[in-house]
Amino acid sequence: MKLNVTYFGMIAEIVNCSTEIIALDYFENCNLRPIIEEKYPEMAKIEYKIAINQQLTDIIEENHNELEIALLPPFAGG
Repeated sequence: MKLNVTYFGMIAEIVNCSTEIIALDYFENCNLRPIIEEKYPEMAKIEYKIAINQQLTDIIEENHNELEIALLPPFAGG
């Protein structure tokens, strides 16, 4: 499975890129957070959200050949 990953804000600075493709062997109900934090240990130190196909979740529940992943820094607002 290919993960099309987009990094936003300070996350892009931490991983030193704004997009990348990560190849992943598919596991049903796969949790992306440990995979990201193993690849980029600095990510374990910050708060962030994961969106999979525009849905906020850490878990891949569906088997697709390609998924759109976004790593989002903390939201600010009022």
